Amino acid sequence: MKKKLFIGLVGLFLLQSCILKSLRPFYTQDKLIDLSEFQGTWSDSKNGSWELLSVEKDITNHNDGKKLSKDDQEALKKYGKGLLIKYTEDKKEVTFIAMGFQVNNAIFIDFTPVHLESNDMNELGKQHLVETHSVAKLERKNKNEVSLIWLEEKDLKPLLEEQKLKLDHMKNNISLSGNDLLLTASPKELYQFLVAFNKSHAKEIQESDDAYHLKRKDV
Repeated sequence: MKKKLFIGLVGLFLLQSCILKSLRPFYTQDKLIDLSEFQGTWSDSKNGSWELLSVEKDITNHNDGKKLSKDDQEALKKYGKGLLIKYTEDKKEVTFIAMGFQVNNAIFIDFTPVHLESNDMNELGKQHLVETHSVAKLERKNKNEVSLIWLEEKDLKPLLEEQKLKLDHMKNNISLSGNDLLLTASPKELYQFLVAFNKSHAKEIQESDDAYHLKRKDV
């Protein structure tokens, strides 16, 4: 997979308000689940289009039956249960690696943007891009309708500032996107946080401004 993970750029990134971001995944490998049942084409309530493809299929299809390279083998081991999600809105598109994982009885999805190549930035600029993760809760209405509800900074800031939550983080005061909170905790700590937060703040998650309601198009 000759694809580069990158931080969402202004004008390209999916969400407009301040979603919660982390330097590390929100999941541990033992909690991953298979998302292949969600493959296909979806539309959302904001006139966006979503194309979901198995990472495993993407890797094998690009090799035309040839033996996988070492890099592809490692990518398959790491991301094989996930999806490549291409989201398009107003003729602008971005692709994510999406990894689903179980949090008690709930399903969450870790999103990381994928960038093939950018002609808008020189090599020096590209070397400053940092891989980040966001996380959304998946709510399933039925097999053809789901919602993706992103966790937001505003839900954590008061807890961190009042020291009611201990979770390693840093502030980025020069962020162009308006996001100034970046979690730096380990995947295990982030997962444990989600377990507790989903139990104690279920209402806040449901009322998130960053919710996308998807309907399957290829029924």
